Amino acid sequence: QGFVGCAFCIVMSRRVPSSGLAGPGPRKGGGRAAAPTAAGILRKARNTIQAIPYGGRCTPTGPHPVTLVTVDSLGFASARTVVPREIASNLTSFRLNTRSTTRKVTEIQGNAKVSLNFQDHRGPGGWLTVKGNAKLSGVKRDDTVDILVASVALSVVNFNEGDSVGCEPAMLMLGPQGWVVP
Repeated sequence: QGFVGCAFCIVMSRRVPSSGLAGPGPRKGGGRAAAPTAAGILRKARNTIQAIPYGGRCTPTGPHPVTLVTVDSLGFASARTVVPREIASNLTSFRLNTRSTTRKVTEIQGNAKVSLNFQDHRGPGGWLTVKGNAKLSGVKRDDTVDILVASVALSVVNFNEGDSVGCEPAMLMLGPQGWVVP
């Protein structure tokens, strides 16, 4: 469903229309800036992913590591760094791959709710968290399994993208018509 190979990360070259953010920040005279749009928040989320280096390089062609968070049988969070194989161009789904015998597979079998956390370590930094439901593919010949994460919500703060200290994360929820600001 619209996956783009992260190894080439074409997803990052597809830009949301420039009308995404509905205001540059506080207005002269102390007025409030217009609320951000879903397109603007999505653009900030994509820029956060694109900024993450891998193997000492940071390129739009990726790949871009992410922390996969699952829940173990005792109810504790388990976090590990993985590299997505594919990212949907609209960030609605992600494909990861792992050996079929890993703890992450067992934990997803027990609880399909997962989070993906991308960290932008440039300058003042930023982060993107995607919450979603994971499904496992069948075991492949090489004894690996795909983890398919269907996004439900995302939140992003990125000081490199104009956010200020103390700001609330920009949030999106995925509805039947696409991403919406809650």
